[in-house]
Amino acid sequence: MAGSTRRQCLGTAGIALGSLLSAACDLSLPLPGQATPKSTVRFFIRNHPRNQANRPVQIEAFTEQFPNFAVEIEWHADKFFIPEETLTSRVAAGTVPDVFELAEAFVPRAAQEGWTHDLSPRLKQDQDDADDFYPAVLAAGRYAGTQVALPEAWSPHLMYVNRGLFKQAQLPLPDYTWTYDRWLEAAARLTQAEADPTVWGALYSTWFPSLLHTLWAWGGSLVSADGQRCVLDSPPAVAALQWIAELWLTHRVSPSPTDLRRLRGSEFTLFPTGRFGLMPHFHLTPNIAWLVERDSSTRKTPGIDWSVRENPALDWAVTTVPIGPAGRETSSWPESYSIAASTANSDAAWEWLKFLTSAAGFAAAGPPTGWVASIPEARRLDLLDVRGVMMPARKSLADHPLLQQDAWLTERDVLPASIETAKTLRPPQHIPNYDEVLPAIWQGCQPIWAGTQDARRAMDDLVPNINALLAKTP
Repeated sequence: MAGSTRRQCLGTAGIALGSLLSAACDLSLPLPGQATPKSTVRFFIRNHPRNQANRPVQIEAFTEQFPNFAVEIEWHADKFFIPEETLTSRVAAGTVPDVFELAEAFVPRAAQEGWTHDLSPRLKQDQDDADDFYPAVLAAGRYAGTQVALPEAWSPHLMYVNRGLFKQAQLPLPDYTWTYDRWLEAAARLTQAEADPTVWGALYSTWFPSLLHTLWAWGGSLVSADGQRCVLDSPPAVAALQWIAELWLTHRVSPSPTDLRRLRGSEFTLFPTGRFGLMPHFHLTPNIAWLVERDSSTRKTPGIDWSVRENPALDWAVTTVPIGPAGRETSSWPESYSIAASTANSDAAWEWLKFLTSAAGFAAAGPPTGWVASIPEARRLDLLDVRGVMMPARKSLADHPLLQQDAWLTERDVLPASIETAKTLRPPQHIPNYDEVLPAIWQGCQPIWAGTQDARRAMDDLVPNINALLAKTP
């Protein structure tokens, strides 16, 4: 009995000694008295001024909460999105960082080719947490049932309003009940065709968000619900496209695409001149990034920042897009992040991604427009009022004190209009070969905008071509 006990003790000691020796050889395990090694998350984001200002602060708050985690940023030179070809090459080489920014347009390919972890199981573990996201903003990162990205923020599509012109014309300012009929009536009242230079009641461009919202307002769409067919030849879609063309060709309340080429401008540069009354646009502009990357001495490519600086008297605000015959539906421009499928650090990556999209992460970043004050160019040029804004992706943060205390967001109605817009967000329709489909649609609409074909004839010609492209979708 005694011998047996002795052998048991020696065996136990041997196991303990073996464990210590094993630990000494395994550098991933701490030796007695040593601190637990940190798990490092590599974070791949754009080299945007807002990221430069906010991310280090968020990382500091995150590591205080999770001392065994570290986050290292890898910057990409592009300020607006990480290109698809960059992500494709990094995935192929196995060098994509643990967490990376993913543009909405790349979601189908990420899902189809397995670039990312499916975040659905993680979200299902905390269903209350998932329910706090705006459904349409969360859906922007989902394709064919796979949640490839989680949103941190989104930019609403709003209507810019030149309050100064409305006051001069003694017109009531647009509110959330305005219809497209009232919008057109106000644009006609604001237009001063004989003025030099011309004052336009509206500035309606042909980029896709504006086109989509008008289609939806009439009950139309680009493609069918299953994404298999182009439905631009439906009566509601044809009516919406013809209405857009008549803004230029009949009512003459907005410069046409031809006029814009003659003016050598775009909505970014023209609205701040004060000669335009109403403009639908994402609230990504005015954006300080346009200024930072430009030569402040020569100003070769004046942007909205320069225009606002040169016209400080511009009195502008925003409101919702109008209500159409079929109602009002709007889209969002999300800012979302994914976890690489190749990561060996998925748990730490998930904690960082959760923090980025949480109330704690939002609070750590500070006021959403406060980052501008940290940029020397902004201080030097007195441009602290020239700021873009992204809304939190969580419903619970829509009225966060950091938003409420920013007078700039409330004085120009940015915050109330954004919260109202969130009620009408429509989930996106992801088109995998969007890079072929959307340019083809844009090209097919040119005869309508030029007045050489009516919308019915143009769509009869275009839709078969788009259907052929959609048939190539995997």
